[in-house]
Amino acid sequence: MRSIRTIEKETLFLAALAGTGNVTVACEKAGICRRAAYQWRSDQASFRTAWDDALESAADLLEEEARRRAADGWEENVYKNGELVGTIRHYSDVLLIFLLKGIRPYKYRERIQLDINGLDQELARARELLGLSDEEAEQLKALAVAEAESVVKGKR
Repeated sequence: MRSIRTIEKETLFLAALAGTGNVTVACEKAGICRRAAYQWRSDQASFRTAWDDALESAADLLEEEARRRAADGWEENVYKNGELVGTIRHYSDVLLIFLLKGIRPYKYRERIQLDINGLDQELARARELLGLSDEEAEQLKALAVAEAESVVKGKR
């Protein structure tokens, strides 16, 4: 099936993609095939940018819902003997954990230990192979340690 490209189809597709984050669903709502959508993305930079923006909007919607469930919670009816006797508010601790890890990974990440034992031996071998001076070897070691710390702190 060949999908004829129109502004209306592009607009429908991008709106559906922004609302769902799902290419297949967006294609169905726009009345186009997936192959056409990906071809349009490949052919036109402005459509590719709009596609990426739509996916970011979809991610924002999911994040907003996760925050609502984690912080505001939701009400659930409580029944006794088939009669509604009240409500109870539930919260999602798991979503809260994910949100905290996402916004402050340096504080809430999983704790890992970086073992750099043996680094001196590896640097000594590199020094021999590359003919590095003591100063160059120390600079290389400092770079390796800084890179490892950067990875551990979530900066990379």
